[in-house]
Amino acid sequence: MSKIKLISLARDMVGNTATIRAEILENAGAYFRVKDTIEIEIEGGGRMNDAQITAIIKETYNG
Repeated sequence: MSKIKLISLARDMVGNTATIRAEILENAGAYFRVKDTIEIEIEGGGRMNDAQITAIIKETYNG
């Protein structure tokens, strides 16, 4: 099972965008291992909450 950790989140309220850097973590038993790091820009993301942003990251990463 993987987990997403938001590392960096920049919101631009004027342009209504959010630029996010996130780590995709993989459960390795006693700890989580960084499987991948992604950075995306979400149009209309300036006013989204973290849960909405995380859902979009999951959808984007998993295809």
